[in-house]
Amino acid sequence: DVAVAAARGDLDRVIARLREAVGEEEAALLEMQRLLLTKGSFLNAIEARITAGANAYRTIREVALDHYHTFLRLPDPYIRQRGGDVLEVARRLLETLCKGQPEPAAETTTGTIRVANQISVTDVLDAPEQGVRGVVQGATTPDSHAVLLARTLGLPMVTGIEVGAIRRGDRLIVDGTTGTLYLNPSPAVAAAHRPPVSTTWSPNVPATALPVRLRANVSVGRDLELAAAHGAMGIGLYRTEYAMLTHRDALYAEEEQLALYRAAVERFPDYPTTLRTLDLGGDKPFLRLLPVQEANPLLGLRAVRLTLHRKQVLITQLRAMLRAAAFGPVRILFPMVTTLEELDALLAEVAAARAALVAEGVDHGPVEVGVMVEVPVVARAGGPLFERVDFVAIGSNDLTQYALAVDRQSATVGHLYQPLHPAVLLLIQDTVAAAHAAGKQVCLCGELAAWPLALPALLALAIDELSLAPPAIPRIWDALVDLTRAACAPLLPDLLAAASQDAVIQILEHHFPHLASHGADEG
Repeated sequence: DVAVAAARGDLDRVIARLREAVGEEEAALLEMQRLLLTKGSFLNAIEARITAGANAYRTIREVALDHYHTFLRLPDPYIRQRGGDVLEVARRLLETLCKGQPEPAAETTTGTIRVANQISVTDVLDAPEQGVRGVVQGATTPDSHAVLLARTLGLPMVTGIEVGAIRRGDRLIVDGTTGTLYLNPSPAVAAAHRPPVSTTWSPNVPATALPVRLRANVSVGRDLELAAAHGAMGIGLYRTEYAMLTHRDALYAEEEQLALYRAAVERFPDYPTTLRTLDLGGDKPFLRLLPVQEANPLLGLRAVRLTLHRKQVLITQLRAMLRAAAFGPVRILFPMVTTLEELDALLAEVAAARAALVAEGVDHGPVEVGVMVEVPVVARAGGPLFERVDFVAIGSNDLTQYALAVDRQSATVGHLYQPLHPAVLLLIQDTVAAAHAAGKQVCLCGELAAWPLALPALLALAIDELSLAPPAIPRIWDALVDLTRAACAPLLPDLLAAASQDAVIQILEHHFPHLASHGADEG
């Protein structure tokens, strides 16, 4: 009873901190743990065994695992995920029982990345005070309380990582936006994630003087102000799934989604806001939607494959996006489209959503519709798809992964992730040529857009727009000032004929040595 009371008191303090830091909604996420620490089957089972003479430490572990596995057998994926609450409560009980107080956090210094198999809500709450800049978790729990809290607080966090491959002193980049961890990153990756030199910045030339438009990648509402402050020409990629992961009920709540999208549209009234439909599944599993757990989720039910399977989720999102278009220019982007049949099904859903809004007399506006090129088959033969849409976006991160058959998060083969590989450049060239032949413009979204040395190649490939993380916009803006398409285009044959990414980099560094210094010291 003493241990239970102490654990409950510890939990109440955490809930109070949560309520103060992020509000009542997030604090309510821990109510399940509070219930477990009151009289019920969980505590009753522990007390019965201890009364019968069982070891308290072993009993708590065994009962917790029994209840955890009971949750895992339940049919509802969302309820299954709550099994993590049982383990978290057991951890609190064991720490209180064995030490009298929670285990102190490991010593950290400013800039530390915390790596552990399991990260708790308390770990996330304590991170800012301890100088922790990011968190890496071994367990795959993408919609756990700790993950959702980290996202709300803006603390980069990734899950499902081979933490055993990470050693003290390794250099890490935690990209919480894409859920990617870079272990001892290459100069290209380091440059793309290099923090801004200053929080205040003003362009030295107007946007009209640049050879390409610069738009922003955003994931949550607070990114909008950051994008505006860094000169973004609208939103090139709004990753709507991250807002859904934070606001769980918004999956089926049209009004809540409308409020999120409207805020983005009204923040950039003179530029388009590109809203990508949910890109869940794959490396961003969301157990509430996935009907089964797949052995190879990156090649399974993800992105539009998932939303076409969960039609009501797609319909709700499309209605909210169409309604947001009443307040300014909106583009709807479909991720991971691979076949013409998929695209036709998606376009039919857009038409049906619009017809329903018309019939209901609900205000909405015109939208442009686009596809995201992320698999080689679309890059090589996307012409028929491009003829049916209004614009094209290239997801260079996934396109590189699928072209080179390499997981960029892998601790063992991540070095093979090469976004400037000549084969990747050829796929981009094919995409741009087919899109332009269909009269459509192309926006490149991904880390490649934030690598200054890659800019001449992208200009030579005739990319029309770049969409990148807001903090990277000033660096890319400044790098573009002295570049022209005419100066870059003659390099294209040599770049495409190069034997490797290293050869491509050598060509670019030879002709544009000033760009090589951008982020070169970050590797």
